[in-house]
Order: sequence, then C-alpha cells, then structure tokens
Amino acid sequence: MDGLPTDLLATALLFADHAALLRLETVCRRVRSTIVRFGCSSVDHSNESAENTLTQSHCGTAVNLLSRTITAKDAMAFEAIANRLQHECGCARGHPCYWSSDTDAASLACAALSSASTWSHTTTDYLDYALGENALVSSVQIEPYRVFWYPGSPTYSPKRLSFALYELQDGGEIGPLIYESMVFSIVKNMTMQTFELPCRAFLSRGILRLNLFGRQEDIGLDVAQWMQENNLPPYYICLSYVGATGLLEPAAQIA
Repeated sequence: MDGLPTDLLATALLFADHAALLRLETVCRRVRSTIVRFGCSSVDHSNESAENTLTQSHCGTAVNLLSRTITAKDAMAFEAIANRLQHECGCARGHPCYWSSDTDAASLACAALSSASTWSHTTTDYLDYALGENALVSSVQIEPYRVFWYPGSPTYSPKRLSFALYELQDGGEIGPLIYESMVFSIVKNMTMQTFELPCRAFLSRGILRLNLFGRQEDIGLDVAQWMQENNLPPYYICLSYVGATGLLEPAAQIA
C-alpha cells in the first residue's frame, strides 16, 4: 500500500466499506491522511449532521425495544443483535442516523455549532433546534448513540447536559431567554432519556438550545500512537435523537 501513488490509493479507498475504512485509518498514517485529503471517509462527513436527530432512527427504536426483552440480560447476545440492527439501519455501513461532534454542518431544521473530535473530555458543545410556532413545551428528550459495530460497543454520550428555550426575533436572531434548566447527568447508554420542565413554557417562535458538557467515551485505547495526543485517543459525542414534547397549534410540529 505504501508503494501506491496517492491518487490511486484514494481511488481504491473509495471502494472500501465503512468498517474497513475505520480499521485502515487507525493503523496507517498514510491511509488516514489520504482519507482526509480526498474526503473518502464516511467519518467527518456532513451526513452526520444534527438533522439526523430530528426523527427516531430504525436502530434507535429497535434497540430500545430490545432493551425491554429478556435478551437484555445477556450482554453478548444483546450486542450481537444490536449490531445486526445497526447494519439493517445503515449506520454501520456508512449511512449515519446520528449527529456526531465531528461535523459542523447546519440543516434547514436545526442549526448546529459543534467542535471537532478532541483529546479532552471537558469540551462543551451546543445544538440549536427551531421549534414549531406557538409551541407549549413540557419536556426535552435525548438519546445517545451507542456504536455496536465498533469494538467494545462504546456509547459516545456527553457527561451532562442542560437546555434553554429562547424566542426567535423577526430578524432571525435569538431573542429573550424564556427558560433555562439545571444541569443534568446523562445515562451512558442508548436509551431515551426525558427531562421534564417544572412548568410548561410557551414560545411563539422558539429555539431549543441543547448544551452538552464533557465527553464520556474515546475512540478506544488501541488506536495507533500517531492518532493520539499526550498518549490520549480522541473523544467524541454522538446523538441518535433529540426532541421536545408538548402541544402545538393544529398543523404545526415541533422540529
């Protein structure tokens, strides 16, 4: 592989699947630099945008159902079935159903400001979501993404979160703060977690800001030394679903 011209190597890598690319870029510096230069990796792509969190994914729904069965008591069987579910979903084959902190893409439904992968577990990220008009919000839901197709089945969740509700001004700028929550701890698992407001908040044109504090999982201790900094592998956040529950005017939906 070291003897291949860079252009030819990049062309060959385009035929590799998601799992193969992930393995290759962790063991070969030249492959990693080629992947980044030519954009042939399914990691760090704009298709890992926050728009993916607006609807519950196939694997997210199925894994939640699976966790309520007797299979959940057998960790190996549970992870094997969940791995198969994520292949069926497509997220294990390079078609992400989650938001990753690697991306900086914005979607029509939500604007995302996020950092790249980091070697620190204390990084803060946030995501902004546009709510439907005249929304009465009662709770916020979040589901971290667990990577069953990666060795060790890590869950790339934040350590803690808080959320805030703002009114959107006519010019599109974020206006007055309507509500700000306390900081909550996150369960490190691919499970739907609901955070109730003490009282419902009404917003005519609202913005939900989700603040994410810290990162609980790195990419793994077995990554190549050149991918590490200060002998630490990079940390990530991946979210499967983010939503707000409550009431809307007829024909409106909370994004």
